Amino acid sequence: MSWCKVQRGVVDFGASSNTATASFEAVNLTHAFIRLTNTCNTAAGPTAGTTADRFNDDFGCTVVMTNSTTATFTRDAGTAEDWRAQWEIWEYTGPPGGPNEFVVLSERTTTFPDGASLINNIDISGDGYENVTHCIAIRTGVRNDEADVRNFSQYGILMRVRNGLEQVDIDRSALDGDTSVSWVLVEFTGRDWQLDNDTAGAVTTADTDTEIDLTNAISLPQHNRFMFHTTFIEAGDNSLNESSSSVWPHDVDWHKFYIRVASVSTPSNFLMNTQVIANPNIYVQHVNTYTDGMLDLEAGSASPQEIDVPIEKVNVNNSGVIAYATPSGGARTYPRQLWNYYLDNSGTLLKFWRGRHGLSSGYSAQIITFGTRRNIGSITGV
Repeated sequence: MSWCKVQRGVVDFGASSNTATASFEAVNLTHAFIRLTNTCNTAAGPTAGTTADRFNDDFGCTVVMTNSTTATFTRDAGTAEDWRAQWEIWEYTGPPGGPNEFVVLSERTTTFPDGASLINNIDISGDGYENVTHCIAIRTGVRNDEADVRNFSQYGILMRVRNGLEQVDIDRSALDGDTSVSWVLVEFTGRDWQLDNDTAGAVTTADTDTEIDLTNAISLPQHNRFMFHTTFIEAGDNSLNESSSSVWPHDVDWHKFYIRVASVSTPSNFLMNTQVIANPNIYVQHVNTYTDGMLDLEAGSASPQEIDVPIEKVNVNNSGVIAYATPSGGARTYPRQLWNYYLDNSGTLLKFWRGRHGLSSGYSAQIITFGTRRNIGSITGV
């Protein structure tokens, strides 16, 4: 029996609108949160596939719950095109105090003023958690107000819970303009959850694709765990292939971080943080193009572009998705790394959508089914 309900949908911003709303079945706000299902937690480009608007203030988006049946999406002024955002709501529907319970402690939008790179004193001590080490800071959306600038590292936002300090730190890669981040603090209170909320690492790279291992304290196998991952580009480089990264589980207590070849002559420093969440009562499909022999999301020749990835069939009403992508080149003419993703209603396809075709992208995806115990022994690769 499922104890988590998942709702999803799409919002198309009108060309002259910087706010939009979505309606959904009523949720319990204490146990539900909404997030943009995009590889960088933004929107993903013009629905008509046009080329005119492709700057920082065009494609960013944040989202907050307005009430139990409505969410509000906000982008900065700039675009004259229709832009598309996908969203997903996870809601715990089990009994209070149950073994799989999670509680939404707070929902915030934090803004970096122009020139600021670090906000490291967001006090969460009054948020009412039972144990701070069971809390996850989940980035739900991000936007930047810079016009006529294509610096995609503005969307490199690293988030981490500082357990000993009872605070959340947020770093951003580039300093120009105001950058706003919407996020929620969620405590996984049920006894069956295992968490490692701060597996951080760093890497310096210049001329090669980079893959590193990060250790975590989770004892459950891969098919019982999922991850929220954020990356910060210390040098603030604005190349496309340095603006995002991927992560996937590697072993029982390891996961891998991957970023494409750097496109600058001097090394860039990357900081990353992965929050690992596990539960024996979930089943997670992990698919990626780095180890699974899957094909990259192709460059394509049409805009907008949608690509289907076959998956093992799931119940879409209690299954959610987290995905990340790494574009294949450094050119930043268009935000081609910004893929929306969602489950098809058939439950057999993971769909990726973007407003502008171009560079191919590697990806890692996690399809999380809540409340389903399975005979996993026959599943290849687990």
